[in-house]
Amino acid sequence: MQPVDAFRRVIAAAQGAEDGRSIDPNDPEHLKDQEAISICQALMYSALPMARFECMVTVEGIGPGSKLGLGDYTACALTIAGVKNGLIGLSMEKVTVYVRLWERMQQGSEMLSGYQGDTKTLKFRNWLKDIDRWDAERPQPETQVPLVPQA
Repeated sequence: MQPVDAFRRVIAAAQGAEDGRSIDPNDPEHLKDQEAISICQALMYSALPMARFECMVTVEGIGPGSKLGLGDYTACALTIAGVKNGLIGLSMEKVTVYVRLWERMQQGSEMLSGYQGDTKTLKFRNWLKDIDRWDAERPQPETQVPLVPQA
């Protein structure tokens, strides 16, 4: 079963549960649902926890000749330096953005910083320099999110 098929199957099973359909544990389709759930959990536990920092960017306006389009973008990395590498290109184009920097933790996510305005300005470059302090001030997590669910 491919990961995309597994996600489709989990969504369909969830919709069936909402509709009130009963589940027979001996039904072969139920076993396929369980396989799909296992695949989805493995993907979630192995792929999502890899990014400690997540920066969501919404491009609200573009200048003339800009190669960027309007829309939402995300830069994720284990370190702030990795996030900055994803954002540094914005300072080359004149765009208006709304940026939110988050740290993911086991208890949930916490917003660390934000920026709203034009990117080809000293204010944006200073904000990029300023976010380095979050890496220095925040203690490294003592325990990582488990890659395999613990029973």
